[in-house]
Amino acid sequence: GAVESLAARSPDPRSGSDAAEAANLVTVASALVAAAAARAESRGAHTRDDFPETAPRLRRRLVVC
Repeated sequence: GAVESLAARSPDPRSGSDAAEAANLVTVASALVAAAAARAESRGAHTRDDFPETAPRLRRRLVVC
C-alpha cells in the first residue's frame, strides 16, 4: 500500500535530521494505519462504513507497539 511505498522510498535516518524526521513520520503513519485497520468501530474522525457505531468497551487508552 501507500505506507509501504513511502517506507521503501524514505531516506536513511542516519543521513541527517531531516531524513530521521521523515523516517519517524513513516513509522508513525504505519502505526496509525495499522491501528485504524484493526479497529472494529468508528471513533472520532476515524469512521468506518462497516462499523458505524462506537464500542463503549473500547473507550480507553490504547498503546500500539
